[in-house]
Amino acid sequence: MNPRELKINVASTLVRLRNQSFTLQSALLELIDNSIDAGARNVRIRESENALFIEDDGNGFEDIFRAFDIGESRKVGQIGRYGVGLKDASVKYSRKTTISSRGHAASCDWDEAMESGTAEIVPENCSIDSTVIAWWDFRTIYKNQIQTQEIRRCYALALARNLNIAVNGMRLLPLDQPVFTDSIDETFEYEDKRVRLTGGIFNPNDENRKSWAGYNLYYQGRLIGPGKIQDCGMGDTSCSNFSFVVELEDAAGRWVLATNKDSVEGSEALLDYIFHTYTRPLLKKAENQTIDVALREVIEAVESTCSVRGNITRGPRVNTNTRGDR
Repeated sequence: MNPRELKINVASTLVRLRNQSFTLQSALLELIDNSIDAGARNVRIRESENALFIEDDGNGFEDIFRAFDIGESRKVGQIGRYGVGLKDASVKYSRKTTISSRGHAASCDWDEAMESGTAEIVPENCSIDSTVIAWWDFRTIYKNQIQTQEIRRCYALALARNLNIAVNGMRLLPLDQPVFTDSIDETFEYEDKRVRLTGGIFNPNDENRKSWAGYNLYYQGRLIGPGKIQDCGMGDTSCSNFSFVVELEDAAGRWVLATNKDSVEGSEALLDYIFHTYTRPLLKKAENQTIDVALREVIEAVESTCSVRGNITRGPRVNTNTRGDR
């Protein structure tokens, strides 16, 4: 039997991409990550005329046409860190996308491709040297306000140092961490690599606890992994009022990232070492603090209930005898 060419339905493929379930924040995080990988130090996200523009001063695309190819990536050996690629994000959040880079530009009309079943990448005139991704009709598709909290947390260290990200003209600052009642700041060597450990325990009702609770691993200024590991190392998940930033630095040795940059080789062993060597006393105190707060809430609820019942005024006693005795 002779081989047959694989048939790919362009329209149905694009429809599936548009119907994917991921947030705009995840899409923007992926594009920002691409910009940083291309050496960008300034990333600007802005809205204008119903469109969204993502601009950076990085090295740009070597081949503007290949940037549109479904299933292709300009990052050799790496896949999307957030499970979202440039094409996925573009199809979902625009009806047409234009990419400009290194004096070249091209567009693809996703809606037209879905209707005709054929996708064309059309070259356009370009007079800029920076890299700009334009999502046309963005506001027709996305009605909500652009949230930046996750961006500020994922790039907190880089934003505090050498990375500028602006959204609609507002420069993003690192997301505030909780206020620590007990803290730690240690730098140590680990398997020929360097680690800086900062953080501590905080009041369980701190407003910033949800974003930072757990161990937060950073490498090259970017958060890696889920960032919130609730197990404090004592075999339970009840102790969540702590936050540690674990900053990984290359020294004699180099940290090895997974291909999608969501984990570091040996991170579990590193966290176990950090727990037993540095954070165990603080976490024990945090566990006790959590228990104390929980007990205090129960006591206050009981006292409040008793107080309400205690203020009930008794009326005169009523004879409830129904037997007819005289």
